Amino acid sequence: MTSNERNHGVFFKRFHTVKNLFSSQECDRIVEYFDKSVSTRASVVNFEESKDNKIIGMVAEDIRDGRIVFCDHKNQYMNFAFQKLYYASIWANFGWSLFPLRYLQIAKYDVNDSGGFYKRHRDIIIDLKPQRILSCVVQLSSKNDYTGCDLVFDAESNAPLQEEYCDRGDAIFFTSTEPHEVTPILTGKRYSLTAWFEGPTIWNDESEYNV
Repeated sequence: MTSNERNHGVFFKRFHTVKNLFSSQECDRIVEYFDKSVSTRASVVNFEESKDNKIIGMVAEDIRDGRIVFCDHKNQYMNFAFQKLYYASIWANFGWSLFPLRYLQIAKYDVNDSGGFYKRHRDIIIDLKPQRILSCVVQLSSKNDYTGCDLVFDAESNAPLQEEYCDRGDAIFFTSTEPHEVTPILTGKRYSLTAWFEGPTIWNDESEYNV
């Protein structure tokens, strides 16, 4: 059985890249939306159980930094991005029945602002229903606009080469269980667009993707 075959009776891919999914003009439009919106500091919340059995959330500032803006599917200005990403996920042919996108996240990593990085993580949230099944990251900046800030997958994941998804408008789709990180930005600024496609829970104790 190869790494791309599973016992679920469905063919599962792990990565798919699309060159120039978004045009330069469309990237400009998304960046403009970010710059006109009120952004928030990117963070990760760790949930822990206290001594009195209460679940509390604490911001883990050492895991992620940058600025983000969310937009939901009702946003008419960004409707083109929702449509293009959803149809591209079908072209990717990962074999899942995916729900329509509910929201998108635009991120900005700027060495002159909050800086930016995102340490190794997985996008899947086990207790979330519907569950994140497929992730997508779109490059909105020219690779000449910054240094550092690379989207990197674990070596054993056999991910595509960065050259396949690092040009402006390129997209990479990957299963939400794939460990990945964004290395610290060194110069300039980088914008990216992230989408999480949700679907029925398929991860279980028998799956090699169980985390």
